[in-house]
Amino acid sequence: ALSGRYSIKFFDSFGEDWVTKPIAISGTGVVDATPHCDSVTEALLELPLSAVPSVDCSQNVIDTDRGVEYTLTFTGNPGPLRELELDLHLDGARPTVEVSSGTLTTGVHTKVVGESVDYFVDRCEGLTVKVLADSDDLDDSWTADNV
Repeated sequence: ALSGRYSIKFFDSFGEDWVTKPIAISGTGVVDATPHCDSVTEALLELPLSAVPSVDCSQNVIDTDRGVEYTLTFTGNPGPLRELELDLHLDGARPTVEVSSGTLTTGVHTKVVGESVDYFVDRCEGLTVKVLADSDDLDDSWTADNV
């Protein structure tokens, strides 16, 4: 079984590093009736100076009691970010996350790096888009009838 505590090191767009409070983890994805994503979100939002203004988290439990995979989306446009780091040694050299059997494997994978400019500031409410495929018709013009 997976158990223990770890911290996340977050780097803001200026390269400053911020370390979260210790986050409890279990293989079930729940500690003391709190889903792991809730604990991660809380820890990131509590960083000083609003280093993380907003974040969305979704989690997936890997099998039963084997671990948790979670996805973070930083929605407050904090700019270009370095990859997060996990600190699994909160007591110095001694690991604070452990498994009762098997091997502990951790990883951080970045899919998209943020930008300094928010190109999508507002949502376009009520916008409908229709894309027509090119066809054999001689008339491919856009009219009120085919839009």
